[in-house]
Amino acid sequence: MKKQSIGAVLFIAAGWCSAFELITDNRFQTGLNALDPDTGAVEGEIQYTTANGDPAWKLAQWNSQASVYGQSPSVLQSGAYQWANLYKAIVMGPTNTADSDLKLTVNSINEHNGVYQTNNDERPAMLVSQKISEPNGHIGVASPWISEMTELNFNVDAKLCYANHIYTNGYNSLIHAAQFLVYFTVQNLNTSSLDYGEYLWFGLRLYDDRVDLPGLAVKEDIGTGKLIYNIGIEPFCTNGLALGAWKNISGDLLPYVEDALDAAWQLGYLTNSMTYNDYKIGAMNMGWEVPGLSCVAMQVKNFGLETYGLYFPKPYEFNVNGDREDWAFANLTEVYDGPYNGVWIFTASQSGPQLIGPEILVDAEMYPKVIVKMANAGNPAAASVAQLFWKCTGDTSFSEARSKKVNIGNGGGWVEYTFDMTNDPDWHDEIIQLRLDPIYYGDGHAVGIDYIRFSE
Repeated sequence: MKKQSIGAVLFIAAGWCSAFELITDNRFQTGLNALDPDTGAVEGEIQYTTANGDPAWKLAQWNSQASVYGQSPSVLQSGAYQWANLYKAIVMGPTNTADSDLKLTVNSINEHNGVYQTNNDERPAMLVSQKISEPNGHIGVASPWISEMTELNFNVDAKLCYANHIYTNGYNSLIHAAQFLVYFTVQNLNTSSLDYGEYLWFGLRLYDDRVDLPGLAVKEDIGTGKLIYNIGIEPFCTNGLALGAWKNISGDLLPYVEDALDAAWQLGYLTNSMTYNDYKIGAMNMGWEVPGLSCVAMQVKNFGLETYGLYFPKPYEFNVNGDREDWAFANLTEVYDGPYNGVWIFTASQSGPQLIGPEILVDAEMYPKVIVKMANAGNPAAASVAQLFWKCTGDTSFSEARSKKVNIGNGGGWVEYTFDMTNDPDWHDEIIQLRLDPIYYGDGHAVGIDYIRFSE
């Protein structure tokens, strides 16, 4: 592990840790720095307002006949703004407008003058991008290593607004397509490594006109010579995008990023460093690649990539009905089938009730406190003691030595209790699992959990 101070960029709310967001301006409120279609040099800013600061995003317009930069925006009925020419259009605006957060339109029929291209390199692409961890990234060296993550949660709401495709003489499905892509670089950013700066492309294919449900595709990128590992959306969806309908695409990318690195090493890429410890999410881009003859438009909202892990532990809120958040229980009986209405309630009728947490990875020094909001409705006062157990790296079982007790009330009200291990020598290194015994024993009354959080 490469321990580093990242407190300045952690999301701390009310003293407890929440998710670490890797994307800045994920609602596209600061606008875009437009790049020249040929040289890639910055042409200028595309913004619906300057009040939100400098653009956090770049807009690439590769293989386009003309830049959209310099076009006067039109104000749509929704209050959003549109910049357009014969080849492309961009819509941005306040987050409360029907046309926000971002809409990208490409007309490759006009770009190609209605003629199929035979060179796969000549594909019109309109992509928004930002640097994350790599040099000059908005997070920079403070961003987490892949090995420090326990989850890497992706989210986007996407709507295919328009899709007109021409399939006629000269069409080749191996070359001609319309794809809406999201790519992240998984990059070696260990300055001591021989492969420093090297990366692979990890992607999602939100839309591909050739298939109903985009799935896994692994190949080499012609332009960069890097490995492309694109999982499509099949891991998170049972069907693809339907024209005119919003679709949420979300899920944990971490196991697939690890699969991508494993595949790269097996295929001979990035072989000077074959450990997750050296890799971060370096940068990203999102948008259209349209080498075929198509006019297509995609609108996205609520784009994000957030992570939990060693320095940003996941709080357990139990806010989704039926979602136990990978916790198990013993010697307790659920009142409902899992959490309900934001709390998880049990009856306790025997000794030794337990809530057993999932595997975690938490820096003990940075987070010496665990905050639990719970209720105990009438179980014996003598048994009304909550006990928190933990395992550190290398521990195979829970023990009395690695535990902390807190007396709790039995009047039934929801109360926040703090287990403070600040001066406990057994709370050290990395915490890998928790167990909470809410009371010693019960006589049939209820006991409930609202949340379990880590705190500084």
